[in-house]
Amino acid sequence: MMLCTSTTQRPSWSYLLTVLTAAALVWGLLVAPGTAPIASAEPVQQSANATVVAAGGSHTCALMPSGTAKCWGYNGSGRLGDGTTTDRVTPVDVVGISGATALTAGGSQTCALMPGGTAKCWGYNWNGELGDSTTTDRVTPVDVVGISGATALAAGHNHTCALMPSGTAKCWGYNYNGRLGDGTITRRLTPVDVVGISGATALTAGGSHTCALMPGGTAKCWGLNSAGQLGDSTTTDRLTPVDVVGISGATALATGRDHTCALMASGTAKCWGANSGRLGDGTYANRSTPVDVRGLSGATALTAGGSHTCALMPGGAAKCWGTNSSGELGDGTTSDRVTQVDVVGLSGATALTGPSLHTCALMPGGGAKCWGLNFSGQLGDGTTGTRSTPVDVVGLGGGTVPGDPGDPEPEPEPDPDCNKTYFVGVRGSGEGPQDKSLEQYEQAPGDPTYLTPRDGLGGPIGDVHTAFLSQVASDASNLDPVHLRTVAYPAIPVDTNPLNFPTYVPAYLRSVEVGASQLTRALNAIKGECADARVVLAGYSQGADVINAVMADAHTGGSMLEQVEKIVVIGDPSHRPNRAENVGNWWTLGSANGHGATSAIANNDTFAFKDAHPGLVSSICAIGDLVCDTSSAQVHLEAAGVGPHGMYSALTMACPVVKDSSGGPAWQYSTTCAAQILIEGLGYTPSTRQGGLHADQMIAQAGTHILASVVAAVGIGKRVTNLKALFTKKPTAPATRIADIADPIVAADSIEVGTFPVDKSGTAIIEFDVPNVPVGEYELNLVGDDGRVYRTPIYVTDQPTGSNLLMFVVEGSTPDVPPTTEPTDPGEEPGGSAGGSSDLFGS
Repeated sequence: MMLCTSTTQRPSWSYLLTVLTAAALVWGLLVAPGTAPIASAEPVQQSANATVVAAGGSHTCALMPSGTAKCWGYNGSGRLGDGTTTDRVTPVDVVGISGATALTAGGSQTCALMPGGTAKCWGYNWNGELGDSTTTDRVTPVDVVGISGATALAAGHNHTCALMPSGTAKCWGYNYNGRLGDGTITRRLTPVDVVGISGATALTAGGSHTCALMPGGTAKCWGLNSAGQLGDSTTTDRLTPVDVVGISGATALATGRDHTCALMASGTAKCWGANSGRLGDGTYANRSTPVDVRGLSGATALTAGGSHTCALMPGGAAKCWGTNSSGELGDGTTSDRVTQVDVVGLSGATALTGPSLHTCALMPGGGAKCWGLNFSGQLGDGTTGTRSTPVDVVGLGGGTVPGDPGDPEPEPEPDPDCNKTYFVGVRGSGEGPQDKSLEQYEQAPGDPTYLTPRDGLGGPIGDVHTAFLSQVASDASNLDPVHLRTVAYPAIPVDTNPLNFPTYVPAYLRSVEVGASQLTRALNAIKGECADARVVLAGYSQGADVINAVMADAHTGGSMLEQVEKIVVIGDPSHRPNRAENVGNWWTLGSANGHGATSAIANNDTFAFKDAHPGLVSSICAIGDLVCDTSSAQVHLEAAGVGPHGMYSALTMACPVVKDSSGGPAWQYSTTCAAQILIEGLGYTPSTRQGGLHADQMIAQAGTHILASVVAAVGIGKRVTNLKALFTKKPTAPATRIADIADPIVAADSIEVGTFPVDKSGTAIIEFDVPNVPVGEYELNLVGDDGRVYRTPIYVTDQPTGSNLLMFVVEGSTPDVPPTTEPTDPGEEPGGSAGGSSDLFGS
């Protein structure tokens, strides 16, 4: 990302990414020529068309002579500022911007410097990167709170900074690793002062770090330092600025995702941080102090991207080096380079910006050329074809769409008579295939869906798909064949080590952003194939958050979900209790009382979308699933980590869309219920599944070990210290008192399988071997020492059930047989409500 300078008549800008949203990482500043090598960071007003081009993660913007702005490319969360979330392959006007003096584009947000040194921002705002004191995404510009007199702006991965008079600085947004420089890791929704910065002449914001150019051409950096990108000879994160070792006489700085470069007075350059060729020293080794870019001389400006770096050369030519998977080096190949290569056909350029995986150049007359990744139209040439050599941006300086033998075939016109059914699945965290790293996906996401769709289903969604096909065959045969699509995205594994959270959480959000971009592309492709497609969407765990991100984008104006008729999410990390989309009651699974792991930072536009589309979304969250029900942490401590998050295919729940013989909800496997919900969403009546699962019963194989069944009983910790487990042949008439269970004549076949302690929270861990009994219907009766009984039906089979992790819920406030001693606490059960208590655990 390029540096922002402090000149007032030539303000400047930088880059951003979030989500937590985005499919790209580091962006740069593009400006017109100025005085000295720092000119690439200084916009200079020109007589026609663009005066500045600023490239973000997967979008690009241009400042126009009148101070208006145009943007193009990916428009998730409204980062193009045109009042929609629709991607644009050519420039569109930003609403409400006039008189702007500089632009900066980040991963998912864009900002403009306004007269008087105020600022406006728009786009993604999950972490407050827009600085308007909220976390609400904005599809048109809003004022940054408390900024006046700023001389430059710089937008990073998911934070934004402003250079202030006297060379101080303010930053806002995401703050893991200390990238805001205020001495904390607390996110900030409005600007805060950077500690210890005074006299700075320019700012530049990278992926998770920030740097300032200081008097005498020295430099200070702060934030994430995992690859040495702060240049202080360590890999220790810094919450306040530290000196870059060995830098003096620099005229400009440029920050990439996790590397930094300095332009030196002689036109040479030094770089440090993550390498893979982007440092240009001829090696792949990371560097925690600056090293010379080999063979570079005469450069007038630098820009740093996700994994590459470029230099503006005399005569307006350019050289680039580093990763080249999407053609971002512009040399006509996709070969990585550890030393610089010439950008093909570029001459007369006045500035460069190289954000993540695409690079742009400002041309004489206000035109622009771009090259590299183009899946959302960020090159602005009217296509979504990736380019390995520069192409004109349409509508800037007379740019027209060039012919390119590498262009993709034109998108086929959708068949107006098509009526296909699509099942789109989004797998969960850590599920295969783990085919590419997060960085590789960000650099070159490739096709939005897997070539072999079942490869990307994962476990729970794979079972939902199988059950869905079974329902189609029996209840909706006219939907056949069902076309399967699975979203290709990182689905990074969970890291539960708290020490790693500062790096894991941002990576998780980036993975979700890549997934959201890929899902949007997949849905758009379906729309292109079939005008009347009927789409059902299912996501598990991280895949649920991917769907949540797309719903948030759709709420702010996107049309990507217009063909989706039903959505089911399982184990949703953004789950919130007491909402209409939650399936079932807490004691029947599917509607846990707690908040999900990412609920606190979930985008409120997701919930606004659900509220605006009642019945479209159904959410299944098992009590005890720590991912979607953080109130169940005690269960995990008690059960030594055995929890239901990965067991939805074995968990049963009372499914509201199918009925048992009594007319009530039939008990089904959770993944089967999810499929039945999808079928109902398409307007069909699903059928109850028998065979392996008997309605209203759990199923277990004789002789198998039940690993961890967790019982939660509201308040019983005050009255019950133990639960005795009796495995009993199902009687012809249900017992109504404890004597019936204990009667040796009635319960002659009862087998005691253990006695289990109940802790003060009312949690008991039940672990036992299923007796070697004949196939048939049985009950597990849990008898409290106060006489109460909880009864769970179990069907015993002699066939393998696919899992020996039998999980069930006991609703503690309404025992099947009441206590023989009435409770003394009037607020205690029996008959109490489950309510919203944080210690309601069960699985």
